[in-house]
Amino acid sequence: MRTNMKNIIPVLMILAMLHVQVKGQIEGSLGSFNFFIDILPSFCQIMKLFFGWGIRPERPDNPGEENPENPEGTEPADGSDPGSNDISSEFENEIEGISSVRVGTALALNQEGNLLAVGGVGSLTMYEITSSSFNLQTDLSSHFTTWVGAIDITSNGNFMVVGETDTTVPPFETNTASESNVKIFEQTGGTWSKVGSTLTSETPGDGFGFSVSISEDGEKIAVGAPYGNYVDIFYPEFITEVTKRYNEVSLGIDTNIFFGASVSIDSDALTVAVGAPHATNNKGSAYIIDMSSDVVAQTFLGNAADDYYGSSVALSQDTSTLVIGSNGGSSTSSYVKLFRYDTSQQSYEETSVVTSTGHTTLSLSSNGERVAIGMPSSDSEGENSGKTIILSYQNDLFGAIGFISGSGSEVYSGSSVSLSGDGNRLAIGAIGDYNEQGSNSNYGDTRVYFLNFV
Repeated sequence: MRTNMKNIIPVLMILAMLHVQVKGQIEGSLGSFNFFIDILPSFCQIMKLFFGWGIRPERPDNPGEENPENPEGTEPADGSDPGSNDISSEFENEIEGISSVRVGTALALNQEGNLLAVGGVGSLTMYEITSSSFNLQTDLSSHFTTWVGAIDITSNGNFMVVGETDTTVPPFETNTASESNVKIFEQTGGTWSKVGSTLTSETPGDGFGFSVSISEDGEKIAVGAPYGNYVDIFYPEFITEVTKRYNEVSLGIDTNIFFGASVSIDSDALTVAVGAPHATNNKGSAYIIDMSSDVVAQTFLGNAADDYYGSSVALSQDTSTLVIGSNGGSSTSSYVKLFRYDTSQQSYEETSVVTSTGHTTLSLSSNGERVAIGMPSSDSEGENSGKTIILSYQNDLFGAIGFISGSGSEVYSGSSVSLSGDGNRLAIGAIGDYNEQGSNSNYGDTRVYFLNFV
């Protein structure tokens, strides 16, 4: 521990105060038990300031290195660790599914966190959230028959885009996405209705709708089709027409890289982030595309073969923060890299790394200063119990401020995560969660937490 004048000056002041206090106590109540009680707080202050009691450990020499005592990845690059900071007590409410519905396959909260969309197998429900109530608003399940795997909603909660496929998570070892489509919904006066025709894949099995993203005003929608290796951009008012298509040919990148496995568009629809987890011997990659010039502005590569980097991406609405997750493939470890946009360099620069296990899910607040990372394969509370960690951006780094673990084995908590735009509310999906009778029939579960505590 380093000691400098900031430590010494307060210590000297407290020592002086303690001297007076001790002198008075000895003169007035020598031998009294109260003497020790009275001086105890001052004594603790000295210990904390001078000897470091209660002070967070200093940043390590190798901040990106995995913590051997905490190999699962609550160790971002600034060295902070949520440790015992389990914030499950911030729990607000819970949505439980029925057999095989797997409630929580995809989630989306709006800006204020008062509207939540919850996907499942052949299921989509909307909930209104207030400080005192949690109510089912609309059941849109009649529009779906298979896996609702991707949802995004506008900040005001008036438009929503939903992708439906029968493929779950990367790295897409086999092509099973035989059915896929995208539907758009609009809310008017508390009533949701489907907008226009259902968007379907150009070629059966191309995975169209595996990833979706909508601009803040709802004027542009990005849809990924990883088996077809393309991302389509739509205007809702011209919903049947593809406005733009990005693929290997138009961008001059490698072929058959599962381009479009993840997608995230900014608030103004000027920038889109796209993941391609099979690039370069499955190292994986992610791309920032400038939609005004239709070119790749920046490319990000995974560390090693079979990392499947780009399996998940998240771009903040203001484009200040970019987060890219890997899968780990057949290995046991994976990682998430966090970037901030450097205006002087006109590029995204890496600030932090979080290690994990298996696939990761991501969500950002609108300003990019709060991040949720879901780790459904974590064994924190039993095999595949799952975990979600929450990070906050301070002093040019992302530091972990807490975690929420799954309730037991095979729960897969963190299968999906969604932060409200203001960063104060978090929804976590657990697609393997047990029902109340303790029978694991893939009921699924979604829990909502209020994070306005820091």
